[in-house]
Amino acid sequence: MVAVHAPSRIKAAGAVPRHRFDKLGSVAMQDLIVVREWDADSFHRRVLELESQGFKALRETYRISPEMDPESGTIIHLHTIEMSRPKA
Repeated sequence: MVAVHAPSRIKAAGAVPRHRFDKLGSVAMQDLIVVREWDADSFHRRVLELESQGFKALRETYRISPEMDPESGTIIHLHTIEMSRPKA
């Protein structure tokens, strides 16, 4: 399962907007997407696909979160990263 959230401004549930500072020190909001995937291979494949389209992975936002499958009790990992849109 691949979940890509692509709002005009980041609005994913529980997400905090990321602010970037321009050269003058003012805060600018970037358009971001969030890529989430349970399978590591699918996650990296999706990130590479988006990078080939010009998106930039914000490596400081890369997270691996352990989650427990409620049906089996096994630990699974959710891979998450924010990516900025290519500039027009």
